[in-house]
Amino acid sequence: MPYIEKEEQAKELSYQLIEMMEDPIIVNEQEFFMTLKMGISLYPKDGDDSKTLIRKADIARYELSKKAISQFRFFEKQMNRTIHEKIQMERELRKALESGEFELYYQPQIQLTTGQVVGMEALIRWNHPEKGMIPPNKFIPIAEETGLIIPINEWVMETACCQTKQLLDQYPFLSVSVNLSPYEFESRRLVYKLVKILEKTNLPPHCLDVEITERMTMDTEKAIPILKRLKLVGVTISIDDFGTGYSSLSYLKKLPIDRLKIDRSFVQNIQEEKEAVLPAIISLGHNIGVKVLAEGVETEQEVAYLKEKQCDEVQGYYYAKPLPYHDLVKFLEEHKK
Repeated sequence: MPYIEKEEQAKELSYQLIEMMEDPIIVNEQEFFMTLKMGISLYPKDGDDSKTLIRKADIARYELSKKAISQFRFFEKQMNRTIHEKIQMERELRKALESGEFELYYQPQIQLTTGQVVGMEALIRWNHPEKGMIPPNKFIPIAEETGLIIPINEWVMETACCQTKQLLDQYPFLSVSVNLSPYEFESRRLVYKLVKILEKTNLPPHCLDVEITERMTMDTEKAIPILKRLKLVGVTISIDDFGTGYSSLSYLKKLPIDRLKIDRSFVQNIQEEKEAVLPAIISLGHNIGVKVLAEGVETEQEVAYLKEKQCDEVQGYYYAKPLPYHDLVKFLEEHKK
């Protein structure tokens, strides 16, 4: 656009384009609403040839948020470094998957009335040969952006099922919880892959708990059929981080779920929550016929309060931090009932 010489002109044009896109497009008497993502680079500040300018505009567009709103962003110098770091991380993630750098840690889940270990949550860790242990929040977003989350989570699922199967003879009431990403949840091959993994590892389906976030259930028309197919496989289903997703409670009872996992933020603020949200969530879960598990339990006071309010299960540092498999085996032996 050779007539644009200043940033303000580019902004004005972008706002005009966004305004034009606000009107629906009619196709076969149906309305479709479109969003517009625009990356902007300026000559000569960002480059002096079309190839460079387009590349930098595309980098700026890549940096936009994933929210379903129309938006634009100007190229900034530090974006080059960010893109380079993401590309490097993607390469290292592919290598990590091939060379077995991922590990599973497990955090025990305790039944409050008996103190028995009844389950565990599988949590991925990346043991980088040079950088050491990389936490999930550093690499999971990149894995999701690049699509690598699918093979990574398949590895998590198969490894968790295999290692849990090894423990069942001694601990027949044990189950393992594995988180599903939104990308997996919406995949048409999800149920097929799940069945194949259960057959390969010979783990009974009821010993696998599939965790989804509250936000993944907000579109109930899409979520309910997927959840019903998972239930037909025989696995149990938990809603993770419950209380943070602002979902409609009227639809909650329609979801074929087995457990609500209360987000740790409610447990950490237990003094403020005593007569507010926390008891309400526990009561809600029991009223719709599902178990309730509280995450992030760290103190004896929190345990006592959750017992008083008849929470079913807990997990957190009060009992154990996430443990590598060999330490988990020791923990189970020490807490065998």
